[in-house]
Amino acid sequence: MNKIALIIEREYMSRVRKKSFIIMTLIGPLLFGGITIIPVWLAQKNSSQTTVYVLDKSGLFGDKLKSNKETVYEVVKGDETAEKSHLKKAGEHHMLLVIEPTDGKTSPHVQFFGASNPSL
Repeated sequence: MNKIALIIEREYMSRVRKKSFIIMTLIGPLLFGGITIIPVWLAQKNSSQTTVYVLDKSGLFGDKLKSNKETVYEVVKGDETAEKSHLKKAGEHHMLLVIEPTDGKTSPHVQFFGASNPSL
């Protein structure tokens, strides 16, 4: 039993004294921190103002959407096809939210159109 303890101690000390162990002990936490912080930083850096045109055919939700510094909601009236063609000309930071009318018993049918996927 004593020989096993001596072998374990010798192997442990030979591993700890290596330069790679010392370097990774110091750099490892920085790497893991970078892996978690950099994607969040990149997601926030790419935040530009997005305009969402709301075509509310039901009349229930259009005035309930509140704008903030990243997203501006603009209620529009008119035809869905005309708004889609306007959306294509507007650019990638413009989107269209179409809310269909409902009978009150079922949830409204909602469609979201845009040149790119919305951010989180």
